[in-house]
Amino acid sequence: ALALLCVDIPTQCGQPQGNAILAASPSPFVGAPIAIELNGRLPTLLTGPKLKAYFRAAGSVPEGLFVECGVAGGGSVQRLAKRFPDRKILAFDTFDGLPGEHTKNEFHRPGQFAPQVHVIEALQALPNVEVQPGLFPASMADLDWSVGIAFVHLDFDLYESTRDALKALMPLMVPGGKILLDDYDWPHTPGVRKAVDELGLEARKVTKFQAVIEF
Repeated sequence: ALALLCVDIPTQCGQPQGNAILAASPSPFVGAPIAIELNGRLPTLLTGPKLKAYFRAAGSVPEGLFVECGVAGGGSVQRLAKRFPDRKILAFDTFDGLPGEHTKNEFHRPGQFAPQVHVIEALQALPNVEVQPGLFPASMADLDWSVGIAFVHLDFDLYESTRDALKALMPLMVPGGKILLDDYDWPHTPGVRKAVDELGLEARKVTKFQAVIEF
């Protein structure tokens, strides 16, 4: 597939972040066109109010680790790392697309949102980002969590992946920490809210399709 100018949800095109051009190159998202940007910034599916809510949540937490669950095009992590250079960010993704075992009866397809090699390399070049490949939460097992987690951006889309992530991350959150959920109440991803409700958590809506869990 050729990449078109599109930096919002997979079915909706919009304006690029920064200086961008249309380019005929393979998209790192299966079925989701992206923008290729002149200034070296990676593409992000967070635009407008959603990106503002992302930065606002990250900027209002105490000391602790930042965790990104679901890297996709890498643009959100890249922007977060540059805005908060003193924060250590752990970037979790299969880097193989959405896991097939979790996509049954889901809108998204196995392998969707698989980043390209240049995305991983760009993130690894950031001094405050650690790329953690593998299926979450198994990929977090051998890491040092003694500092605690202050901010999580949870963008796994799928019910099982979101539920498992919440169960693994909640005990590690510091007081005052926040988990920002993407695709909350988006009609194509009902599993995000389902996971939150099943665990008895309270999520406060911050945009139409984002919600925050506060600790």
